[in-house]
Amino acid sequence: MVTSDGGQPSSGVGLRLQLSNCDFPLLPSIQYASILNPTLPKGKSFVDSVKTNFEMDIIEDKSLLKDITYVEGVPQVNWTEQEVIKMTCIEKLKFSIIGKFSYEWTDLDELRRIIPQQCELKGECVIGLLRSKHILSIRLTKQEDYVSMILKGVFYINCRDGYFYLMCTLIYDSRFKVSEETTMAMTWISFPNLLPTFFVKEVLFSIASAVGKPIHLDQATIKKTRPSCARVKVLVDLKGKFPNSVQMNIENPKMGEIRLNMIKNQYDYVSKYCLERKMQGHNKDNCKTGEMARRKEEPAKQGEQNQCKQEQHSLLQKGNARILTSGKVVGDPGN
Repeated sequence: MVTSDGGQPSSGVGLRLQLSNCDFPLLPSIQYASILNPTLPKGKSFVDSVKTNFEMDIIEDKSLLKDITYVEGVPQVNWTEQEVIKMTCIEKLKFSIIGKFSYEWTDLDELRRIIPQQCELKGECVIGLLRSKHILSIRLTKQEDYVSMILKGVFYINCRDGYFYLMCTLIYDSRFKVSEETTMAMTWISFPNLLPTFFVKEVLFSIASAVGKPIHLDQATIKKTRPSCARVKVLVDLKGKFPNSVQMNIENPKMGEIRLNMIKNQYDYVSKYCLERKMQGHNKDNCKTGEMARRKEEPAKQGEQNQCKQEQHSLLQKGNARILTSGKVVGDPGN
C-alpha cells in the first residue's frame, strides 16, 4: 500500500506505479484471422482432409473409372486383368474363400460365430451370403488361415440343433460361378532327389512355378530337419498339365560348362476335375452323368448293330454262303 509522509494512506491521485516485464510477462500476440481461417492442405478440400488414406487411395485411383462404349447398340465397359487384380486388393478379397453347403444349413448368425471356432481360425474373418442359400463368402485376413481351409477342403460344422453340416471350401476369384466349381486347388509337391544346397526358398519357388503358384514351404523344409526331401505347397489349375520333372541348369561361365539336373516332381494328391459337370472330385471317365448318358446310348447302338447283322445275314442266305458263330462267311454269297 502507498502511504504519505504522515503515515496516512494516500488517495492515489497523481501517483504512477512502475511495473516491469519481469513482474508481468508480455502475452503472445494472437492472430485471430489464422484461427478463424485454418490452413488446409494444399490441393485438398475439407472433405478430402478428413478422409482416411484407404478411402483416398480408392477415390484417387481413376484408372478404374471407364467410359461406356457401344458395340451394335450394346453398352460395354472394358477392364484389364491387372485392373481386376487391383479391384481384388481394394475389396480385400485376396484371402477369400467360398464355403459351399451341399444341403441346407442353420442360422447365418450362428455360422458367423461357430465357423471361426470350429475351423480354428487365428485371424479375423467376415462371413456373408454370396449368391444362393448354400454359398458363403468368407473373407480371411491371414494367409495361414486361407491355406489351411483350402487345403483341408471339407469341414463338418456342428450346430446347436445337434446336426453336422458338410461345408466344402473352394477358392474364390473373379471367375467364380455359382453353378460351377473352380478349377483352382492346392497340393503339395515334393522334390525327393534335390540336394539340400538348393533348399533356398527362392530356388524352391522357382522350381515349383513350373506347376503353379508357390504358396509356402512346409515346416521340415524351413527348419532343415529333413534334408532328404523338400516340399512346397502350390496353387494349381486342375485343367493344366502336371510335369513329372523340371530340368535345372547350373552354368559355369569361366569353364563354359553347364550341369544338367532333372528334378523329379512328386505330387501328394491332386484333385480331379470333371469338365462335363464342372465339379472337383472326379473326372470325365468317372462322371455319373456321363455314365448314365452312355447307358442310354448303348441300347440304341446295340439295336442298330443287330439290325445291320440281320440285313447282312438275309443277304448272305440268298446264295450258298453261311455265317459261322465266329463271324466268318463261308461259301458263295452269290449276287
